[in-house]
Amino acid sequence: MKKFFIVIAALSCAILAGCGGNDDISARLDSIEQRLSALEENGTTAPTSTANPANAAAKSTDMADNKDLNVLSFELISTDPDATTSSVKHTYKVTNNGNAPLEYMSVDFAYYDADGNALDTDGRYKDIVIEPGKSVNMDSYGGDETTKANIASSKATSYYYYLVTPLADGNNKVDVNCETGKVKTSYSER
Repeated sequence: MKKFFIVIAALSCAILAGCGGNDDISARLDSIEQRLSALEENGTTAPTSTANPANAAAKSTDMADNKDLNVLSFELISTDPDATTSSVKHTYKVTNNGNAPLEYMSVDFAYYDADGNALDTDGRYKDIVIEPGKSVNMDSYGGDETTKANIASSKATSYYYYLVTPLADGNNKVDVNCETGKVKTSYSER
């Protein structure tokens, strides 16, 4: 089994030679060396990273049970039913409850009537670093001329964020579905 991993590492080095600059290749080689060291020490390796752009789209880690990465909380702090002629504005305080800084986040919101029917959705993002325990306000707009008057509530339905420092497996993007609780990590070039 050890020989198999060494062959894989050698093949990875050959593939990496055609991907990116010297710093990129060095970082990837360091990652491979760390995995081989872990294998030699205890017979296991860290989860496969999608840090190689050649297979970034093909691999991700489903972490349905990993709530540690579901780190954002959303508190509705104000509503403005007359924000525009065709929509309402809901402002949320979004807090990073994790232990790592985030460098970008994107949130999807849904707007509902009093019976719980979804009337509209809205997506917003913040491209700033949010340190652990810190918050940012995020405005969201929902409705149109025909539904604006019927909007009774809203909530965050899903979000994703990028970590300043990637996870141990090399993944740097975390997708969270707030309604199902599913969490997925992947690698994305930034």
